[in-house]
Amino acid sequence: NITLTLSQTPTPPAPPAPPAPTPSGGGGGGYGGGAPCTEDWVCSTWGPCIGGTQIRTCSDDNSCGTVWNRPELMQTCIVGMTLSLPAVYVNANDCVSARLGISNTGDSDLSSITLESYTITDCCSITPGQASISSISGGSSRNVFLQVCATKYASKGDYEKEIEVKATGLTKRIKLYVYVTKNYGEVLLDRLNAVEASLNALDTAAFDTIQMGLYSMAREQIELAKTYLAAVNYDGTESALDKAEDYISQIRSHVPQAMDLSWLMWLVLPMVLVGLMGFVGWWFLIRKRTGAYKYKPPRYYPVTPVPQKIDKGFLLKELKVLEKKVLGININRLGATERYHYEKAKHALERMEHHIMQDNILSARTLLNEAETSLRVLESRLLSFDIIKKSEGFNP
Repeated sequence: NITLTLSQTPTPPAPPAPPAPTPSGGGGGGYGGGAPCTEDWVCSTWGPCIGGTQIRTCSDDNSCGTVWNRPELMQTCIVGMTLSLPAVYVNANDCVSARLGISNTGDSDLSSITLESYTITDCCSITPGQASISSISGGSSRNVFLQVCATKYASKGDYEKEIEVKATGLTKRIKLYVYVTKNYGEVLLDRLNAVEASLNALDTAAFDTIQMGLYSMAREQIELAKTYLAAVNYDGTESALDKAEDYISQIRSHVPQAMDLSWLMWLVLPMVLVGLMGFVGWWFLIRKRTGAYKYKPPRYYPVTPVPQKIDKGFLLKELKVLEKKVLGININRLGATERYHYEKAKHALERMEHHIMQDNILSARTLLNEAETSLRVLESRLLSFDIIKKSEGFNP
């Protein structure tokens, strides 16, 4: 059996209508002229969610003095924040980044989010990449990177630190776990082995003198780094390894140069100059006397055609030509052999003149041939064209 009961819920009364404007004869108060005033509300953004409530302010730009159409000034809200932060693995004297995730699980914005820096004793320093975030809207997330730096003397082990994130009206905390995997001695040992392996990989067979010197210095620094590391002198080990790496870098960037022969230039240049001066002296002084630059007459000596009839006039003409040749010779530069042929030609010309005057044509002709022969031999042995004074009718 089903029993139905009908009931009627009373309808709430409607809000009262705004009062009618009161006319005014003096133009003073009221709405003026009987026209109604229309409210024009302007509201600020919702404030932070505090205690599950948000508030805001509104103002009427028309200043009607009524609140019939004013928007709500208060509303309920839900605020929530969750954090995520993975564990961090770091070596001594090294830095890594950890990603801190901040999620807004509410329906209102998270505002004025702040983070602080921390220090873990005997381990690390923690510094946020952003010290503050203005807001995170509802249902969204933001990542903030934390810089985790282990000190040089951090010991191997596990460390933890509670990280606090503050927002307006809300604070959350999460633990950061830090694992130091190697102390600084182990880090330096790894670096030492890497530098030594890099040096051993170089091909020394193609090195020049400079590269071999750098190679030896790099090897010395590696051995020095081993000594410092055994004595737990981390600063000394670092310095030695820095120098070794610098030497290796210089070896790789060095371009072998050709052999420096500048010293050879200073040795050869004076010898060349001395040789040049000797050549010039030989050319202008000695060469003329050695016969290397002597006058070389043509192989074929054209013979003056002798007319079939040789008379006294022809012989006198030839005598004058040969005398000019003899007078054009500088006897001061003649050697013994050249002087002999010179005197022989001169004596033949003198005798020839005597026979011409005696009308002894046959003897004069014989002496003419003898003088021409002596002059040819003399001309072929002359030291230079400078010895011969060119005269009229003589063309060697």
